[in-house]
Amino acid sequence: SQTLSSPPTLTPNLNTTLRPNATPSPSISLARSLVGHNYDSLLAMEPLALFLEQLDTDHAETRVDAMRRCFVVANAIGREATLTKLIPFLAKHIHARTDLLAELSNAAAVPTGTEEDDEILLILAEQLGQMVFCGLIPGHRALCLLPILERLAGVEETVVRDKAVESINGIIPLLFVEHKTVSGKEEEEARITCVRTAPGLILAMMKRMAGADWFTAKISACSVLPCVYQFFNQMKPNSTFTKISGFDDGSSNSNNNSSNRWRSNN
Repeated sequence: SQTLSSPPTLTPNLNTTLRPNATPSPSISLARSLVGHNYDSLLAMEPLALFLEQLDTDHAETRVDAMRRCFVVANAIGREATLTKLIPFLAKHIHARTDLLAELSNAAAVPTGTEEDDEILLILAEQLGQMVFCGLIPGHRALCLLPILERLAGVEETVVRDKAVESINGIIPLLFVEHKTVSGKEEEEARITCVRTAPGLILAMMKRMAGADWFTAKISACSVLPCVYQFFNQMKPNSTFTKISGFDDGSSNSNNNSSNRWRSNN
């Protein structure tokens, strides 16, 4: 397990980051690292464009600087742009990044990287949770974050996995929106979609993590299981165990019948 170069400031300052249309100010080192831009032009760029430019550079410090401002960018561009543009980009970026690191380390499911790579993943794991906990992305629209967090929960660096698990455990209870009231037709449709799809997606995530080839995802699955159990217990308490364990195909009834026959014969 690697040690991060410095303890990054992960928790956003709500007094500064929750302002709408707030453009993140790039650092001086960022202005020097991006080719073709001076400091003034960087300040004039749209938040999302600046963020994408930062993450696309080979300069490690610039990428870390970008990820620290991810939550600010999300607030600046608004909920819809965050869900339709920022989150899909992050998903592709993280999948490509972890796949590359896995290939370089010859460990298909346990990517290892530099301290900067680990720091970026660590910051992202918390930033995604903050988007939901602070209300930018409501619970009934937060399902799209789980695949990214699932990916982060399987990396080698322990602090990254722990932060991803923390965000997952914070988001899952917010996905129980069966009796929640929302305003607007689109939000209501999103709520209904969440009610219908969340159970299946959560179970599929758990099975992938528990059945992973490497121990990292399995450890994270153990940490997420209590929260998943509680989620299903809210829905159908009597079927929670069988659903989570995968024995909801009638085998439990068969086992009970066999047990009863054994008792009658003895």
